Amino acid sequence: ESDIPIIRPISTVIHQAGFPVPEYLLKLNKPSRYNF
Repeated sequence: ESDIPIIRPISTVIHQAGFPVPEYLLKLNKPSRYNF
């Protein structure tokens, strides 16, 4: 669970590169810089 804040930006980059990404990963809350 501690990795959840960084999964969304990574999945966004993978999606923009044209690779399939599950929709729920793109719908995660945007990370705030205070979560780290």
